[in-house]
Amino acid sequence: MPKARPASFVPPSCVVCGGPTKLVNRQIRKTCSPECFAARRHQVARSISEKLSNLHRKYGTPAEAKLTHRRRLKLDVLRHYSFGEMKCACCGDDHVEFLTIDHIDGGGADHRRSLGKGNIAHGGGSFYPWLARNGYPPGYRVLCQNCNFSMGVFGYCPHAFESEPGKSQAALFIERSAEARAKRAAAKLVGCDGICEQPDVNDAADNRNSDLPRGGR
Repeated sequence: MPKARPASFVPPSCVVCGGPTKLVNRQIRKTCSPECFAARRHQVARSISEKLSNLHRKYGTPAEAKLTHRRRLKLDVLRHYSFGEMKCACCGDDHVEFLTIDHIDGGGADHRRSLGKGNIAHGGGSFYPWLARNGYPPGYRVLCQNCNFSMGVFGYCPHAFESEPGKSQAALFIERSAEARAKRAAAKLVGCDGICEQPDVNDAADNRNSDLPRGGR
């Protein structure tokens, strides 16, 4: 059984005329009469119309204004880092669904992990808002998912290489992978002042997956 209201309970005033409201089936009405109810509906409709009009003026088109906040934020971030072109900086793909933000100098997984306080999945959802709050800092670019994945896993993108006649894509993949492993092995020597022993390229290849973030850049 629902609890009875105290004897001192006073129904709130009508949101339109300020008169006393009524209890209907133990529910408090915000308006006191059918006339006030109709006026309240017009007020709400006018408020929604003004809000949508402001969004239309801000984003240019009604379709974009009706997007969720996260999707509008994605468009704003992509426009900034692609200089308004909305396409991949590597292959030129202009499908917005495929575009993402790439850390030019790497470290994307560590960055997202820091934003998520140790949880990389939570940090991924905070990345775009972080860019907007910090005034779109430099060091980022727009890539498609394919180019971003290849850069994060292999250290290069095949679009950056011209096809060589007489060589299959598999042979080119092996050569590029060997070059990328050699560069990573050489990068580990930076800061050793000649004390570190030259690592073996095959050892670097075996440990490649443990050194690279699995989430790409």
